[in-house]
Amino acid sequence: MYHFLTASVIGAAATKVAVNNQASPCEAVFIGISTTLVIGAGKEWYDLKVKKTLFSWKDMVWNLAGGSIGSFAVSDCR
Repeated sequence: MYHFLTASVIGAAATKVAVNNQASPCEAVFIGISTTLVIGAGKEWYDLKVKKTLFSWKDMVWNLAGGSIGSFAVSDCR
């Protein structure tokens, strides 16, 4: 749940920043989701290399779900 909620906030924020910088609503959603996945992958890479735990694909799925919900929630993309 932590990954979903955090990714929702990141996705929404990145989408709003993109819209405020003249991206179309649908481009902004793509930017929001992409930003969320890059940050999530960075966190999983950190877990793998620094904390010496496994890269969690389950966490990445939650990141995708949260980033998508957050991005679409603040967008006018239809």
